[in-house]
Amino acid sequence: MKRIFASITVMIVIMGIAITACSSPGPQNSDSSGLDHKEGFVITYEATPMESGAPVTKEALIMTVQSLEMRAEVLGLSKPEIRVVGTKRIRVRLADVTDEDEVRRRLGEPALLTFRSKDGTETSAAEYNVIEMTGADLIKEGTELVFNQMNEPMVVIEFKSKENLAELTERLLGQPLGIFMDDRLISEPIIQGVLTDGHASISVGGDLQDAKDLCDLINLGALPLKLTEIEN
Repeated sequence: MKRIFASITVMIVIMGIAITACSSPGPQNSDSSGLDHKEGFVITYEATPMESGAPVTKEALIMTVQSLEMRAEVLGLSKPEIRVVGTKRIRVRLADVTDEDEVRRRLGEPALLTFRSKDGTETSAAEYNVIEMTGADLIKEGTELVFNQMNEPMVVIEFKSKENLAELTERLLGQPLGIFMDDRLISEPIIQGVLTDGHASISVGGDLQDAKDLCDLINLGALPLKLTEIEN
């Protein structure tokens, strides 16, 4: 996903605003035919919600695949093959793995969504070194894709604590806030107002697919899936 440069603005409730559920193309289903016969390191995970009783959605599986691809890239793994299998499983095939235990540990961790700021001690302009909030601070499935009166897509995030969001946006007013999935920057909005109603909206420059991807990733971070290895 390309980096999204956006602006957080106070969400204005406008009559006639169109809200659509976050969606992505259907998962790439595949059986295991032929996969285990290829050379490489193969792991099959069963995905379950971290919160008891929550569903395993198609969108969550797709975004979990994307999160695993990000981790494989960070680990320097070449040409990972990661796909959804059925309705609750994800299969990973990796080549040239030198430390299988470390790969298993890193890939099996739940996706971690963080909101980060800078404290002046960072060593580069791209560095965000203070974690302000995490996915646990968001309302589960509370991030929505909306369209404003200009028919431009926006991502609206609902936070659990209005007070914490107000304090954060007042303290960091005019500054960028980095949104990370694991250690990858997925959005970098500028805080342009003190938000007191528990909602923040991010404009994405009119790109609908970017808005959908960001929406789904944030919802995944608010309720990540637990990955249990069931087959090597």
